[in-house]
Amino acid sequence: MLDKINKTKLLHIAIIITGSIFIGLSIFHSNMWFDESYSVALARHSFAEIWQIGGNDVHPILYYFCLHVLYLIFGNNLIVYRIFSLITFVLLSVIGYTHIRKDFGEKTGILFSFFALFLPVSVMYSGEIRMYSLGLLLGSLMLIYAYRIYKNKTKLSTFAFFGLSSLALSYTHYYGLMLAGIINLFLFINLIKARKERKRDLITFIIVAVIQVICYLPWLVCFLTQLSNVSKGFWISLKFPDTIMEIVEMQYIGGLNKTFAFIIAIILYTYITYLLVKIKKEDRKLPLASFGIYVFIITIALLISLVMQSVILLDRYLLIISGLIIFALSYLMAHDKNTYRMLFACLILVSISTYSNVK
Repeated sequence: MLDKINKTKLLHIAIIITGSIFIGLSIFHSNMWFDESYSVALARHSFAEIWQIGGNDVHPILYYFCLHVLYLIFGNNLIVYRIFSLITFVLLSVIGYTHIRKDFGEKTGILFSFFALFLPVSVMYSGEIRMYSLGLLLGSLMLIYAYRIYKNKTKLSTFAFFGLSSLALSYTHYYGLMLAGIINLFLFINLIKARKERKRDLITFIIVAVIQVICYLPWLVCFLTQLSNVSKGFWISLKFPDTIMEIVEMQYIGGLNKTFAFIIAIILYTYITYLLVKIKKEDRKLPLASFGIYVFIITIALLISLVMQSVILLDRYLLIISGLIIFALSYLMAHDKNTYRMLFACLILVSISTYSNVK
């Protein structure tokens, strides 16, 4: 039994190392698209200037602060900036070993680490000089500590890590702000319902929530300015059915043709739906909640886009909340009793990622 546990841990570590090397192969280049060049240009400014300039952008400024720190240490080095994005994916995979494995079992932890590194979207964004991968890492951390609070696995450090990751996520991207707001509200309602048994946890959570609000207040003026700017027009447009296809295939497209990627995504989600039906009723709650929150945020973004007549629904923004999808995939596939079917699904994703990496 001990040998089996050790072998499983070694396999998990091997996946993290192999996957880290795999997604790291594509970051050593100097090509940039417009948004990356904006990130690089902003990184050269002081913290105060980043705050001022970023306030007129459409995103919060934590990622640009991080780039500025790297700029102060290493100079204007594109490879260092790309390595920073790579590290966020590697840390996400490590969470599968340090957190997911402990909370949900070896198999779910291994699959979480695997998807963090071998999903086609990971290859696409592992070297992107943008905030999306940082948001993915922070969002995943926040969800883990939110789950531990929900399950009454509470230490002061659990609340501290939850509050820090939630606040940092809100300062990284507005999809992160939506996710943080939803999760904070959910926890508050849950703790209110259980206030007789969890009075101390409720008080601690309220303190953490108030601190988050106070720390976010300085950015609210900038947020309102950005909201005004976006309402006056934004270059992104909704195109149906293209927008729907992009949302569905986002995590799986890699370097594939859009139509082919959409078909792959539909097949995968059909498989996932089958697993949802097959597993025990009590085991459905977590993956359904993950998918539900993911779809809910997309729905909010769509409604805001329609009301403001200025689109904030863009496929790459979904990377911020993709921790929900990675966890749901990992959890459900870990419950598949047919190992060969599960491995075949993983092989398809690795094949797409490999194709995208060498393309």
